Formats: sequence, structure tokens, C-alpha cells
Amino acid sequence: MDWNEVEKRLKMAFQIFGLQDKDLFIAPPAKPLERPAATRLAMYLQVLFPDYYVDCEYGRYESNPKNLDMLTLSDSAKTALRDEGLTDAFDNWKKKERTKLEQAEEKQKEQKKQKEVKLIVPDIVIHRRGQQENNLLYLEAKPLSEWDDEDSVKLSLVTSGVKVGDKDLKYDYGLQVNLQLHRTMNQAEARLWVGGRTTKADLRFPF
Repeated sequence: MDWNEVEKRLKMAFQIFGLQDKDLFIAPPAKPLERPAATRLAMYLQVLFPDYYVDCEYGRYESNPKNLDMLTLSDSAKTALRDEGLTDAFDNWKKKERTKLEQAEEKQKEQKKQKEVKLIVPDIVIHRRGQQENNLLYLEAKPLSEWDDEDSVKLSLVTSGVKVGDKDLKYDYGLQVNLQLHRTMNQAEARLWVGGRTTKADLRFPF
């Protein structure tokens, strides 16, 4: 599916979202509620993308979790990170996830429970479950006014191509969304990622 068609359906989903879910944006707090907002937006996207699954916080790839130890960067992914100035952000993110994993393992020893820290858990994906092909869109949405570096790293990786275990993982498009509230109009400011790089940095989706 080409980007123009994807963008048209995204605009419709955000418009429905704004009409149906205004109670998620009433202060306080003076910002959208991230998880409920993503869940409701995904529900409308599912109607508009009937040939795909639309999932929230989908942390698995085929039968495997997308965890840190299984991730291998391709040369194109490394180059894209460097070109986008995200190499340090990736290293910091990896270090933070490793610390969380070590803490979870220590907690597991204490509680004798199996714990798992997942590395790539998107807010919303539009994809075909259990397939390596036809991964259409990876979307990260935050109630922020500035771009989140960790989300930028994820979007660069999943659109340039990485390996999870011995399987390739790649999405056609990545969308980084900041949900912003204004007195006259709410809007999602967005950046489009393709091939590990930002290709459109000034997208707007009013809602």
C-alpha cells in the first residue's frame, strides 16, 4: 500500500478519534492519556485497515519476544542511525534496557518468577501476525511537544531492517507522533520514517 493511501486512512482515524474520545483530553491532566489514546486510535485504524491486524504494544515476533538479546543490527540500520544522529541514543537506550533486564533477573531470583524485559514494544502496529512480510506501519505516539530519542531509534531500526533471532524484521513505514492539545484545535504532529530515515518531518493530523 502506498503512503498516500496510508496517510488518507490515518487522517480519517484521527478525525474519528477526536470526535469520539474527547474525554481523554480534558484537563487535568493537560495532556492526552497515552495508553488509552493508543488503544482507541488502534480500534479505529482496524476498521480502516481491514486486511491487516492492528495491535497495541505487540511485543512478539512470530513466536518469539522482541527482546534485547535477540536483536542484531544490519549494516543499513547502523548507517541509518549514524545518518540520523541517533548512535548515542541507541547506545543509551540499549544500556538502559540492559539495566532493566538485570534488575528483572535479580527480582526473578528473589521472587522465583520468570520475568522478561522487552526491547521493541510499539504503541501500535499495522501488520500480518506471524509473517515476515507485509508489516505495514509501526507507530509510536506520545503526549509530548518534542521528539523522543528512544522512539526515533526504534523507528529507524524497524524501518531499515533488523534481525530478531534469525528472522528479518522490517516495516514499510514508521510514524512518530506527538499528540498536542491547543485551545482552538488538537493535532498530532508526525514524522514519517522510511528505510531508517525521516522522509517527511512536518505531517499534521488534526483531531
